[in-house]
Amino acid sequence: MRWRLAAVLLFGAAGCNFDAEFENYCTLSGNCHCSDDGSCCSLASCNAGLPCCAGRECRSGQCLPPMAPVLTPSHVDLGEQPRGVGPGPEAELTLRNPNDFPVDGVGVSIAAQSGNTDEFRVRSTCPVTVGPGESCSIFVSLEPTTLGPKVALLEGSGGGSSAVATITGRSGFVLTVMLSGPNQGTVSSDPPGIDCPTACSAVFDVGSSVTLRAAPPDGASASWTAPCTSPGPECTVVMAGDEQRVVSFVPWLVIDVDSYFQAGAVHVEPLGADCSFHCTFPISGPVTLTAVNAPQTGPPDYFPTAAILSGWSGACSGDASRCTLDVSGPTSVRASFQGFNRVFVTGPMRLLDILPDGSGADALCNSAAQSVGWGDSAPYVAWIAATQRNPATLLKGALGWGFIVAPDVATITRGALWGFIGFDPVPVITGAALDGTTLGLSNTCSDWTSANGSAPAGMATGLGYTWSVDPGSSRIACSDSAGIVCFGTGYRTGTPVFPDASQHAHRLTFVSSPWVVAAGQAGADSHCQAEAIAAGLGGTFIAQLSSADLPPGADYIRTDAPTTFAPANIDARGNPIIPVSVSDSYVWVPSDLRNCSNWTGGTGAQGSVERFDVPQIQAVVDCSEAHRLRCFQQ
Repeated sequence: MRWRLAAVLLFGAAGCNFDAEFENYCTLSGNCHCSDDGSCCSLASCNAGLPCCAGRECRSGQCLPPMAPVLTPSHVDLGEQPRGVGPGPEAELTLRNPNDFPVDGVGVSIAAQSGNTDEFRVRSTCPVTVGPGESCSIFVSLEPTTLGPKVALLEGSGGGSSAVATITGRSGFVLTVMLSGPNQGTVSSDPPGIDCPTACSAVFDVGSSVTLRAAPPDGASASWTAPCTSPGPECTVVMAGDEQRVVSFVPWLVIDVDSYFQAGAVHVEPLGADCSFHCTFPISGPVTLTAVNAPQTGPPDYFPTAAILSGWSGACSGDASRCTLDVSGPTSVRASFQGFNRVFVTGPMRLLDILPDGSGADALCNSAAQSVGWGDSAPYVAWIAATQRNPATLLKGALGWGFIVAPDVATITRGALWGFIGFDPVPVITGAALDGTTLGLSNTCSDWTSANGSAPAGMATGLGYTWSVDPGSSRIACSDSAGIVCFGTGYRTGTPVFPDASQHAHRLTFVSSPWVVAAGQAGADSHCQAEAIAAGLGGTFIAQLSSADLPPGADYIRTDAPTTFAPANIDARGNPIIPVSVSDSYVWVPSDLRNCSNWTGGTGAQGSVERFDVPQIQAVVDCSEAHRLRCFQQ
């Protein structure tokens, strides 16, 4: 250290001064050194009193280069700028010289990385030389001529080095389409840009309206999610920002129903929809189809339509009432329903017009049916007997009259009809016993050729033998007129069954086994409920009785769903009741005055097992007798 001080003193007069900041000093050789490792700056600089390295930092005997200019901020986002409206707002950046000496050759340049360079506008306040620690401003803006994102690098240079900032912006907003569902279709746009699944994102002008068009694959439909709520394959988007839309390509479930006058239907869950002809449902995932066997509809005095499932085809098979599917692609199902032949009573017809072979009555039946549009059950057979005619033989092979009248010929001929042929208690002329055989010339107006004499009448509201011949009815003069029972024979296949109450809104009713009056109304209700449970029927059943607290007709029929047109003489299992004795054919019926002292004892009213629409008192009997109850589901 003494040597270094001596050198300074010795040569100080020569103008080479020690600079403590940069550790500059002069050696005996007269050179100005950066440090004591022997590296030198120019002697001229030292003699002129200038800092070694011209103000630059001296480190390890070397003069370091000038520090690079500082450009801030390092990233500027110019945001969204529409096309065709000129340059957008300017953003300011600062270029600073961090050195303690001036920097020459200051300049600014920009180069696009995405988009075009000429879409960026640059304005600078920087001089060519920037003094020590001084700053200047650079202004940049965006004037897009194309759509899409914009990225550029802005470079500020000086003194042989530079600094870079990233400039971003965009013109337009991005619209993205996402495809959903097990079946993939395509989506295009107007104006062009989207061509999904190849190109599912595109940029569109601010405020522009873009129409997306979905093209589903065969057997599927397109469904847009919110905010596209209008049905159909199109979705219109107004570009107020980056937007995303989702379209689902949902497969079609196609259901065809082959049904008798669209009487049968298929219920679809989870949609809660019904199909009665040809339906297309866009749906995927688990689906349950239920065949709805249609009950009788129309005026209560005739039975125009009815149907029952005969089988499934397509994606479903068998004849069970329900079919469960997992829909993952286009699916077709066909439900075939068996129609039922119609049965009705004509208006009054002259007995002499029946003709010996019954052809006149047949012609009247077919004419009457055609006049009201019931030709589907043709040809019709009149229940008229003569020496050479048995109507039962003419019905062979046909099934299911009126759905609740009779399922087959055997039921008709044994007097076990499930329901009334007509609800109006009008006399009908048949000339036939239950099995269809003739009652003889004296009871058929000499095979319908003589105006002399008379013929016995049946009742349209009869269920047992009385529907064909009712001994309690007056005979009809052969010169007079009467209604004729007409049976359709057009449907000759299928197996009609008692309707399943769970498949429609109606409720069941049945006739119980004989009940001895005891325990009042509650005892009768318990008897009905026990038989319903034993038969596997659901719900609550009560007896059709009246008492001091329950006037006739008050509660035994629901008001929120009509009672089913059930057979009037069936038991809880749906089997026809064929009375084996006069006593066995009676039911206890509602009566204010004859109610077995509120069904505890005494005397009570009895009626026919065949009537339930308007219970009729046929006799007053001792309450110790056992008679049936008519039970109604609640």
